[in-house]
Amino acid sequence: MKYVLTFIVLFFTSGLSGQENPHTMKPSNCEDTKQTLGVVHELSRSNTLIIIARLGNGESKRSLSKKRLNAARDFLESRWRRSPQLTTLADGDAVRGLGRLELYTNGDLTYVISLKKGANILNDCFIDR
Repeated sequence: MKYVLTFIVLFFTSGLSGQENPHTMKPSNCEDTKQTLGVVHELSRSNTLIIIARLGNGESKRSLSKKRLNAARDFLESRWRRSPQLTTLADGDAVRGLGRLELYTNGDLTYVISLKKGANILNDCFIDR
């Protein structure tokens, strides 16, 4: 299991060098989002993880950013037993293109989760029950 997780971490982090413009990324699906949050949790297990929500084109309600942030935090805390003290949430400026969650580990942008207009993350698949 440890080798599989190591492979997943290496696979996801290998593509994070800014090769793909976050404005043109496809929206993340539920399974990709779960996997991404798990990988980022592993990368920052004992360090602070910073999650910044940014609204995209046609999104204006700050409550949507708050919902996205809370869903990500709740998933990390319930699925990965992440300590609330190790996750910092912030509402950033709006961006062109898709709304997104930016995930920072060790002070560096590690991953971007792009979201369809008006979508919350993990809507119908939040936690396996």
